[in-house]
Amino acid sequence: MVNKLQSYHCCFHDDYFKNIITKYFQFNYINIVINAANRNYKVDLFYNEIDKIYQIGVIGYGGIFPAPQSCFVLEEIIFNLKISHDIDIKKIIIPPLFPCELFVENLNKYLKTEMTTQIIVMQEFRELGYRLFKGGVRTDIRCAEKNQITVHCYNKNNRSELMFFYDLYIKTMKKVNANYCISLPLIEDLLNDERNAELFLAYYNGKIVSGSIILKSKNNIFYWINASDSVSLKFKPNHKVLSHIITKYSDIDYINLGFSHSDTLRQFKKTWGAKDFKYYVFEKAF
Repeated sequence: MVNKLQSYHCCFHDDYFKNIITKYFQFNYINIVINAANRNYKVDLFYNEIDKIYQIGVIGYGGIFPAPQSCFVLEEIIFNLKISHDIDIKKIIIPPLFPCELFVENLNKYLKTEMTTQIIVMQEFRELGYRLFKGGVRTDIRCAEKNQITVHCYNKNNRSELMFFYDLYIKTMKKVNANYCISLPLIEDLLNDERNAELFLAYYNGKIVSGSIILKSKNNIFYWINASDSVSLKFKPNHKVLSHIITKYSDIDYINLGFSHSDTLRQFKKTWGAKDFKYYVFEKAF
């Protein structure tokens, strides 16, 4: 049974990430506390400079702490933001593992869109080990090991590693026709503190062939950016990187494998024993 209350918090709710968003994107984080139902709630509130709207949550997910236990309380928070601060909330991103009846109910005056992400419940990995993964994943990990793929954590004193990885990342984004790329200064900013983020690099014959960046928060991890050398994909470096991360952080609660943009990607992630979790975007009907 997933304990939603215990692990609702993730990297997107941490101050370090909200400050990064304000620094590098056109969203301004507003530190605010609202009282509703005789309790104080901290709201992940942003002003969207592109669309000129206020929203709860932005890149990734959003949050309200502690999480409101009903639509009634959430609606009171939204109402009090309007009354006390003249802030009209146009968009709300509700994260997975959110312990609220919003999962089954609609929010008054808002249109709801249901989204899906995949999360590895690490208690299951601790119980099953690599048996949690489908046979094809285990075979691909063995393939990487047979081809002597090794994985190391990025050392920020060796910036050439980061530059090589970033070149792979740009090429990977072009290959998949991505609409945008995360900037190098943003990535460097995150990697300056390993408590916030880490970059894991896969090597084949002394050359970087794959890498992944994870975002960290308390007892949860978000598998954020992955890039790889298409020529070396036959040696399964991506599988070796992810298996290394899962093994290294086997004592945490959850590893979120990120948002699903296609059925193919969703099926790939589920072969790692990840489960589907719903999250929601509410947009006010204008």
